[in-house]
Parts: sequence; C-alpha cells; structure tokens
Amino acid sequence: MAESEKRDDKFTWTYAIWFLPYLAQNWLWWLAPKWDWWIIGLIALALTVIAIAGSICINLARRRWWRVVSLLITPLPWLVIIYIVAVTGITPDSVRFALNKQAYLAEIERTDVTSGEPRFRTFALDSMFMAITSTTLVYDESDEIALPSGEQSAAWQ
Repeated sequence: MAESEKRDDKFTWTYAIWFLPYLAQNWLWWLAPKWDWWIIGLIALALTVIAIAGSICINLARRRWWRVVSLLITPLPWLVIIYIVAVTGITPDSVRFALNKQAYLAEIERTDVTSGEPRFRTFALDSMFMAITSTTLVYDESDEIALPSGEQSAAWQ
C-alpha cells in the first residue's frame, strides 16, 4: 500500500481549477446584476477554503507531501495572472464597456439636445451590495463634469 501511495504523490497544477469559481464571479457579475454577488462570493470563498483545507488534511494524513505542496503553490500562478491582467488595464469594467460601447454610443446619438447644448447622458451600470454602492457611466460632451464644483457653466448645471 505504501508503494501505491507514493505513486499517487505527485506535483499537480490541477488544484488551480478550484479557484476558478471564486475568480470568475468578478467577471460574471454583470451577466446577472440582480443576483446577490456578495453572498455568492462568500459562498464560493467558503467552499474553496473548505475544499483546500480538507484536501491538505487528507493529503497530510496520507503523507502525500507533493500534493500538499501543490495545494499551497497553486494560488501563485493566479496571482501572477491577475497582476499581469491588472497592469495591462484589463478589468471586468473595461471588458464590459468594450462589449457595450456601440450600444452606449447609439443611445447618446438618440439623446435629444435643444439649442446646441452639449449632450449629457448617464448610464446606470450596477447597484451592488443592496444599493449601498452604485456605478454610473457618464457621457459629458462639454467635459465640464471634470471641473471643480461651481465652475461649470449655467447651461451645464
């Protein structure tokens, strides 16, 4: 039996798949924005931690040292991938914006403007965490939104 256990004791990267449900929620929340993603994330994190802790305990009991090392090292490639993606500026919001950009532009073109005023349009993107926070995309043709408060023109206000 010891020989069988030694053959099963090998280093593997397949444990990295266990982190996918937890990582995927950051990219999938806008597909179903009405879901309570905070609870889903909490459940995904709890299940991931339970699975990893249980697997570490089982592999320690069976003296599968390489499997334990695999479990402890598999978060590192994800951290590297997340870092590279963050440095390049690819975020879930930028991907969502790129996918919906034409719809936003079409909506801006449909916006009624009177007497040559610059167009101003807002798009509600989400209301996460039970309306505690929300994200709004703002299109301001005049760029006055970037000015300090009170320095905008009367037409803008």
